[in-house]
Amino acid sequence: MTAPDSEFPLEDTSPADAGAIEQSATLGTGSAIALGCTLLSVILLVLAILIILAMDRF
Repeated sequence: MTAPDSEFPLEDTSPADAGAIEQSATLGTGSAIALGCTLLSVILLVLAILIILAMDRF
């Protein structure tokens, strides 16, 4: 079964589509960086709380 050429044109990648693909890739990288920063800040917060509790004991 072959689809007609009008249904699936081969050279139909307009600059808008390429921009959308590029934007989604950038968004994925940005969210990964944001997730890393969030995890880092949570870890630092837990470390700070542990240090404060340890200083209270001595």
